[in-house]
Amino acid sequence: MRIKSLLIAIVSVMVLSSCGVAKKVGISNDYTNGSMTGAVLSKLYTEYGKFGNIDLSNVQNILNLSSLSSSIISLKGDISNQTVKDFSTGLEVGSLNLVNNENVGAVVSALTKLVNSDFSKVTGLLEKGKVNVPEVIQMKGDIEEILNSLKK
Repeated sequence: MRIKSLLIAIVSVMVLSSCGVAKKVGISNDYTNGSMTGAVLSKLYTEYGKFGNIDLSNVQNILNLSSLSSSIISLKGDISNQTVKDFSTGLEVGSLNLVNNENVGAVVSALTKLVNSDFSKVTGLLEKGKVNVPEVIQMKGDIEEILNSLKK
C-alpha cells in the first residue's frame, strides 16, 4: 500500500510539472515549481511546528519529499536570474507567504544545495523503514534547517 501510494504521488507530480498548461496561461515552469515547493514546505513546516521534527516514517512526509524532489528541479544546474526570480515568486505564493522577502534568499540557497541530494535513494530507504541511516539523517537535517529559517 505504501509503495503504491508513493508511486501514484510521484507520477502525479511528474505529470503536473511537465504538462504544458502553465505555458498556455503565461506562467513559467519555474514559477509553478516554486509554488509546488512552497506548498510542500508549508506542509512540512506545520508538522515541524507541532512536533519539533519531521517524522520520516509517516507516509505523507515521504510523499512530501517526493514532491519536493520533483519541484526543486528548476534549481538544478546553471540557473539564470529569471529562473531564480520566477521560482522565488512561486515559492512565496505556494507557501502562503511563509517564505517571504526576508527569508526567500536563504531558502532558495538551501534548496539549491538540496537539489543535488539523491532523493530516490532516500525515498527507497524510507520505504524500507530505514530512517536512521546517514543519507536520510543528512537530508532530514537539511530540510529542518530550511524550516528553521522560516521561523525568523
